[in-house]
Amino acid sequence: RARKFLEIVHRNTVRLSSLVEDLLSLASLEQLGGSEPESLEMAELAAHELVDAVVELLGPAAEAKRIALRTVADPTVRVRVNRTLVEQAVANLLSNAIRYSPEDTTVTLGVRAVGEECEISVRDEGPGIAKRHVERIFERFYRVDRSRSTAAGGTGLGLAIVKHIAHAHGGHVDVDSELGAGSRFTLSLPRVPTTAASAIPGL
Repeated sequence: RARKFLEIVHRNTVRLSSLVEDLLSLASLEQLGGSEPESLEMAELAAHELVDAVVELLGPAAEAKRIALRTVADPTVRVRVNRTLVEQAVANLLSNAIRYSPEDTTVTLGVRAVGEECEISVRDEGPGIAKRHVERIFERFYRVDRSRSTAAGGTGLGLAIVKHIAHAHGGHVDVDSELGAGSRFTLSLPRVPTTAASAIPGL
């Protein structure tokens, strides 16, 4: 009985710690706003490097659920971003995809140029999101399925953080989802101009 109670305390302590960290991140991002990206420490790099780093970080979590991670990236697309923040945004999207996807499915990460933007997408084969939830999915603490989200260990702030990171870079985040057909989250950021944008199929 003592061990059981200690496990409950531990789970709640970890969740509370995650919640505090997410709240601090969100507060910091809100102070940045979306009008002064020059206040961030920025660096130019190939966008696929961000995705590769996140895949390496979360690969073990995907393997534990027998979820395959597939990357389809245009190597020529470059962005000027705060690497730590954007990696956090992509990690939040991928972590959600892994958390809510069934076993033995595939999560596809994509990088492509669309006009003057770089699109970093995360597409899963999970349960999808009903239309009535899509408009509110990026609100803080909003949960599509409260009981399931809590059991999965989420704080309800991950997507709100993604939205603020996108805005801090002058970008935006969108979702395209259908019940029973999975979801595709897209983080759009201003890209560094190149000679031509490659058309990458399957994104």
